[in-house]
Amino acid sequence: MPVGMFNGEDIPDPIAAFKVSPYQGPYVGYWLSLQSAHSYTSSPEAPHVDPCIAAINALVQFACDAELAGNRPGKVVVSDKKIAEYLEPLLADAEIEVELADEMQMVEALLPLMGMNTLDEVLDSMASQMQEVVDMQTLVPPAVTGYKVTHQHLARFSEAALAFYEARPWEKIDSLYLIRIDDPRAPRRLKYAVMVLDGENEPGLTLFSSRKQYQSYLLQEDIETWGANGDCWQMTYEPQQRVPAGDQTAWQLYGWPLPHPNAYPFVIKLDPTGTFTRPSESILVYLEGLLRALATVDLKAIQSEPQTLDVSTFAGQVSYTLSLHDQSENIPVDTSNDGVLRMADYLSDD
Repeated sequence: MPVGMFNGEDIPDPIAAFKVSPYQGPYVGYWLSLQSAHSYTSSPEAPHVDPCIAAINALVQFACDAELAGNRPGKVVVSDKKIAEYLEPLLADAEIEVELADEMQMVEALLPLMGMNTLDEVLDSMASQMQEVVDMQTLVPPAVTGYKVTHQHLARFSEAALAFYEARPWEKIDSLYLIRIDDPRAPRRLKYAVMVLDGENEPGLTLFSSRKQYQSYLLQEDIETWGANGDCWQMTYEPQQRVPAGDQTAWQLYGWPLPHPNAYPFVIKLDPTGTFTRPSESILVYLEGLLRALATVDLKAIQSEPQTLDVSTFAGQVSYTLSLHDQSENIPVDTSNDGVLRMADYLSDD
């Protein structure tokens, strides 16, 4: 599908838009699994990339995504003769059948599978997915735009992110344990960290300026609302379609390591203004050292006393002193009538 179909360009017929020619803008690939009804929308390809290549790239990404597909398809069905002719020789050795179907018959057959009744609903659903991808490409800057950040910084950070992922320290503690970084001196809002898992069981770090801020996060039922009012840094591992195109290009061009093909280390600051800020050189190097320290620290030992670890970072050897604090006992039982827990009354702002 041409991206222009979703961003206001004059493409008169949505169905014909799949085959508009000439179309000079970028294409995305969209695939739907006939078994699971999961769908996949790829990141936009470069404007010069042929739509057939966009389609096969998206099919490979979809098949490799364990959560959405996770298998090699036995048959693919397309409604464009050019794409069918392109796919057939590429997929023949894999014994994947390519079937060319009538456009409208295919859409009508897929409507019940997608839980929709009309073609307009299908297009609206596609547009919604596409908008998320376009927003990520246009609103979130790539990591290299961070203040004084170079590709050398990102190479070191990717190695640290891999070491952290492979060590799997989040399996040893839960999100009620707050990690305090006593040394080195933390950049603003990065003195405390907590390890979390997302809905796909991918790990991450959320960093806070104080225990108060962490407690407000812990007690917020609607995390999205908290994020809109909070101000903190997060490090997560994201699939390809959820990171800026600049990050994808850099990781692929330089061959930086990834825990798996759909786990790009992604650092961003969330703040109430709705802007997306990528880390500066100082924050990225600090996080590099923190990830290396968390990959080697004895989490059981630091529950009793702080532990100091010497790690190698882009800035040289740095000592990280970490301590672990169980915050569950600091959550008071609410006896008021308004149902609001005010942690500021219980915690000092250190």
